[in-house]
This record gives sequence, structure tokens and C-alpha cells, in this order.
Amino acid sequence: MTLQECVKKMRAQGEKESEIEAFTHLFQAFNSVKDDNWIREEDIEPLEKVPSIREIVVNKADPADLASTA
Repeated sequence: MTLQECVKKMRAQGEKESEIEAFTHLFQAFNSVKDDNWIREEDIEPLEKVPSIREIVVNKADPADLASTA
């Protein structure tokens, strides 16, 4: 969807002009730079296997170690 299409749709839905301006700013910022800190949808993949909370091993010593570094 182009910026113009998005703005047209937002206006048709009665969005405030300030919201449209904010969206426009972010839309342009996101699309202006290719190699930046944005995580683009085409760069992410779904997790194949997420462990159950019951499968996660917790090391009880870790919290004490963390407290000693403060």
C-alpha cells in the first residue's frame, strides 16, 4: 500500500490530521533507509519450536550472582 492510499483510507475512516501526520512521518522514515535499525517483515521468521515453560531449566545461582555485581 502506498502512503497516498494509506492517507486516503485514514481520512475516510475519520482519523485526526495529527494522527495522519504522525503516520506519514513514520511511514516516510521507515521507507527512506534500507540499512538501518528497523526490523523488516521480510527479515523475520516464525519460531519453529517454542519450549514449554516446564522444559526451561532455571539455575538458582544466577540471581545471587547478578545481585553481587550491583
